[in-house]
Amino acid sequence: MNKNGCLYLIPNTIGNNQIDENIPISVKTIIENLNHFIVENEKVARKYIKLVSPNKSQKEITLYRLNKNTSLIELDSYLNICFKGESIGLISDAGCPGIADPGALIVSKAHDLKIKIKPLIGPSSVLLALMASGMNGQNFAFNGYLPINKTDRDKTIKLLEKNH
Repeated sequence: MNKNGCLYLIPNTIGNNQIDENIPISVKTIIENLNHFIVENEKVARKYIKLVSPNKSQKEITLYRLNKNTSLIELDSYLNICFKGESIGLISDAGCPGIADPGALIVSKAHDLKIKIKPLIGPSSVLLALMASGMNGQNFAFNGYLPINKTDRDKTIKLLEKNH
């Protein structure tokens, strides 16, 4: 019997939506039972956890930062808690982890380590945009965010137009 903890992929709100508008009660229950979270931004994560679970002690929470500045050495240690029988949550700054954010890195690592992964239902800006677009949901491509630099962005758009 596997007594390892698992990695929960915890959705966050998009924009200023109310928690009860798009975060299922089951997510609240899981957040209340976890004390370890992998997050993009500590301040954003603490605010979200407090909104979802106002009675949860912030002192009991351990946060592991996962963003563009996270080293591979740090990343490698984040899932160690699972081998001690505790589960950990991955929270995106907005929407669902792994969708247009760095969460995919830790999910891939969890797969490599044979840690059980439990994605939870929540909003995804990519899927919401696709649903509202009227475009064919059976055949589409998501290429991530465009570069901020105008020259790089123009080049990327031209490349995407050429390839589609």
